[in-house]
Amino acid sequence: MAAVAHADTHVHEHDEAHEHHEPQSFIKKYIFSEDHKVIAKQYLISGIVWALIGGFLSLVFRLQLGYPGINLGWLKPVLGERWFDEAGKLDPNYYIALVTMHGTIMVFFVLTAGLSGTFSKKSGFEANNDFCSFFHFSYSAGSSTTKINFIAK
Repeated sequence: MAAVAHADTHVHEHDEAHEHHEPQSFIKKYIFSEDHKVIAKQYLISGIVWALIGGFLSLVFRLQLGYPGINLGWLKPVLGERWFDEAGKLDPNYYIALVTMHGTIMVFFVLTAGLSGTFSKKSGFEANNDFCSFFHFSYSAGSSTTKINFIAK
């Protein structure tokens, strides 16, 4: 077996024409970022937060469904007094509202943000300033059907 030697005669030198970035604050770097990798992380983090909220709502209505006689009065400080009757059961109207909120959060905030943050390419939106970048993230994270192209000049 013959060994093949490759000679790389091309020398890589640091080009001084490259942009040197100034140090940025946390808010400038992570909240008002224009970097597509940071924006993807924002989508993932917001998706995880909403998944925790939606999971909590699911836990509450599944507890009521699985154990109809259970006293859920210990959730009054979290959800509020009007959600429960005197026996500590969820009010039927609020139960339906809880299921609806859970479904809406899981579909529009978790799935959309999670899939956008994981599998999407950089969008065609090119932010011109910090506000535009944050505006785009804030209003497109909630719904895949909503496209907001906001360009401030």
